[in-house]
Amino acid sequence: MSRLAILSLVLGTVLGAVYAGMIVVPGKMRNGFKVFPRARVIGWIFSLLALVWAAWHLNNISLGRFDEYKNLLFVITPVIFILVVICMDELLAARSLGAIMILVPTPLLEAARVSDASWSLVLVVKLIAYAMAIKGIFIVFSPYLFRQWVEKMITSDERCRLFGVAGSILMLFVIALALTVY
Repeated sequence: MSRLAILSLVLGTVLGAVYAGMIVVPGKMRNGFKVFPRARVIGWIFSLLALVWAAWHLNNISLGRFDEYKNLLFVITPVIFILVVICMDELLAARSLGAIMILVPTPLLEAARVSDASWSLVLVVKLIAYAMAIKGIFIVFSPYLFRQWVEKMITSDERCRLFGVAGSILMLFVIALALTVY
């Protein structure tokens, strides 16, 4: 299995589980989406994940003349985490989800760049990755948009199921590509 196949399979499975939940238990998912932006512990966990992932990326790329300062990441990252938890606690879960959405496309796009699969099929993963990054940017800068999008998208159980079905179909397609093409 190629790296693109593995990453696409993980992406499809994780997002597919969320979409499946929207189909099976729409009421609980709607309530979960409504309380998510202010969930303090989830915000801390997602923030820690995003900061460690970003520090890992910075540590593994060439920074030119700043390479000698990479060892400071081990000190700066925990300090930034503490400052984020203290100073940005408002809608932290939504902000940190947006940060993760910005980081997720990086390995997908790196794997797609070196993939031997048909260009048009790799384009599917690239479009999903870029759409995720753009949404993540909006959520980081305006976390209230997450709540507004959720309120508009899943106003009723029927609408929640409808979006769940649409997302599930897309994720099943990504999983099928991962298992057969990539």
